[in-house]
Amino acid sequence: MKTIAITFLVLLTILLSAQTSDFETKLVGPGIKTVHIPGGTFQMGSNEGSVDEKPVHPVTVGNFWMGETEVTIGQYVAFLNETKPNSSKLEKWIDLDKYTHIRTDGNKYYADSGWEEKPVVNVSWDGAKAFCDQYELRLPTEAEWEYAAGGPNHYLFPWGNSYDKSQGCYDENFRSGDPPTMQVRSFSPNGYGLYDMTGYVWEWCGDWYVAYPGGIRNPFRGDTCTMLRGGSCYSVAESLRCSHRVILMPYMRLLDYYGFRVAEG
Repeated sequence: MKTIAITFLVLLTILLSAQTSDFETKLVGPGIKTVHIPGGTFQMGSNEGSVDEKPVHPVTVGNFWMGETEVTIGQYVAFLNETKPNSSKLEKWIDLDKYTHIRTDGNKYYADSGWEEKPVVNVSWDGAKAFCDQYELRLPTEAEWEYAAGGPNHYLFPWGNSYDKSQGCYDENFRSGDPPTMQVRSFSPNGYGLYDMTGYVWEWCGDWYVAYPGGIRNPFRGDTCTMLRGGSCYSVAESLRCSHRVILMPYMRLLDYYGFRVAEG
């Protein structure tokens, strides 16, 4: 009987592992792995959050693909070397200061050694969209982002309903470097096999700011603001909830914690 019980537990562990790790993936663009996210309906927003997160309301998303990680410095360097933007376009896309860790040598771009697998920073919404357009991809919508971040169980955080500072790169954890980001995939993925959905860098979404149905429009937000999700390496617990929204003008890129991940479908 004991042997049968042990065998059953082993088989159950294997089955559960297969259910949480068997994701359909494909490569797009400059070596970006995307994960297939099955569509469905979830409760978007939070009644305990800011005015922009209220009220909770049902949203249905279709099937789509999402970047397994945020776009890295190495991948953005590959994009720059392919597109060879002129100076005005480059300035509109990304701020190449010391925090970006992207250098130029004539018309050639390269990443500082050891930074290739860290998320790209200082990217504007236009710079993120230009990257996506180059590879026939797009930025995720806010609904897709929140749906994917919470995993199949639509948790408060990507890993569960309780804050855990050991689960990612944010204010209370692993602050080193300049900026204090880490290599992508340094922590466990969420229930959809996506890495680093909170912390590291804020991620641009593809849609414009609107108040949720039945909610109160933030009077300080204009009609031409875009959305960021996920918190950054400087964020505290409140900003790491999957429902948390940040509203910003799309041309902003002068901060070392704006990045993005791609979507498709």
